[in-house]
Amino acid sequence: MSLYPDLDLRLQTTDKELDLTHEGISLGVRRGKGKWAGYDGALIAQEKLIAIASPAWIAANNAPTDPTALVKAPLITLEEPFRARPSWRDWFAHFDVDYRDTGAGLRLNDYALVLQATMAGEGVAMGYAHVTAGLIEQGLLSPLGNWEYTTDQGYHLVWSNRSELSANAVIVRDWILDAVRHTSLKAPARS
Repeated sequence: MSLYPDLDLRLQTTDKELDLTHEGISLGVRRGKGKWAGYDGALIAQEKLIAIASPAWIAANNAPTDPTALVKAPLITLEEPFRARPSWRDWFAHFDVDYRDTGAGLRLNDYALVLQATMAGEGVAMGYAHVTAGLIEQGLLSPLGNWEYTTDQGYHLVWSNRSELSANAVIVRDWILDAVRHTSLKAPARS
């Protein structure tokens, strides 16, 4: 936000969906289809999932040649307690691969931890394309194959339609939406 050095930007994360108006929060990010009662919003990223691993893990384990080969890999699983997320079963089903979750493998409740474990070479994770693109560009992670699973969900910047945004919140909202428009990701659509 170098364009707005006097703007006080605060970021909060939570495991639960909050009522932004009740909590006094101007903007939020939600996963879904873009329709929430009491909110306006814009799509900032379509949910696209790829299999990712560290370059060291790939070198030590030979890169799988198709999704079926991943069934036997050590899978790192995101298990958020309050929000539904795509599972490995969903990912494999998209590629018509029979997969049974036996409960094995590393299971973490925070995506930052999933990424750290993956970069440390602990196994294979599902990479959210909009989150992992920079880590892949830096060489910290690598996609496995060219297998992409695009769900019917997306990530939306949302704000209450029951109260007016402050001038500063409008600046931040517009800055985020402009940044999305200028990336290779899908340009936002108002929802």
